[in-house]
Amino acid sequence: MQPATMFFRIGNVDTAKVDADIEANKDNFFRKNGINYRSFHWRVAEARENGDWDLERVSIGMFRGVREDEWSINTSRVMHIDGTDSRSLSKAEMIGRQQADYIFKFLVKYVPGCENARLLSVAPVIGIRETRHIHGIKTLQAEDCLNGVVTEDAIMLAANSVDVHGKFGPMSNEYIALEPGVFYGIPYGCLVPQGVSNMLVAGRCLSATSDAAGAVRVMPPCMGRGQAAGVAAAMSAAGEIAPKDVDVAALREKLKAQKVYLG
Repeated sequence: MQPATMFFRIGNVDTAKVDADIEANKDNFFRKNGINYRSFHWRVAEARENGDWDLERVSIGMFRGVREDEWSINTSRVMHIDGTDSRSLSKAEMIGRQQADYIFKFLVKYVPGCENARLLSVAPVIGIRETRHIHGIKTLQAEDCLNGVVTEDAIMLAANSVDVHGKFGPMSNEYIALEPGVFYGIPYGCLVPQGVSNMLVAGRCLSATSDAAGAVRVMPPCMGRGQAAGVAAAMSAAGEIAPKDVDVAALREKLKAQKVYLG
């Protein structure tokens, strides 16, 4: 399963300085041995050399907040966590919060613009990327995503890259972007479990291989599947039929009427 992450949010950041440091090093982003050297990897290297960094991460994931001085930090990585096990989750909570504190102190000391930053909040729970997947009527494959396969029963389209954190070790990820203009479909059958007559699954636990799930576990595809599952559930209830017997062509037309783009 993919590693867990403890998000946190900082404020009182001089965003102009953050942007300037990125701009000065924008030609120094690269990927080597399955590891992405991206935002502030030059600052991480400096801290590691000074003995102030021993996390198995080489870059800092920083994302702008609503306010000009606020940023969300997606850098913590907790390996070997089973999100279906309470003891494992408790362990992840503790390690994740320790990492958040450690990373925050690094930001204040090493990243321009963060010298006076304040820790605004830490996520209430550890972020889990992957646990169980259903065995559905259909199963999404990574090859379907990369080859832009759109089946006749697709209930949404996506273009997210295959992004599997920690695949080659704690500092690594597998990141395979689609060619420009390519998108793929998620079949309705990926939402319909085998052996269960009255259920639809819309979230990251859809029927998909682990690599394919790395592409569609993120929020926009989950939102699209949620809309499709909701409409299908209404059709199932209205017709007094099992979800697997829903007319997918009619489902697609209803989604199109709701302005869902299906090609």
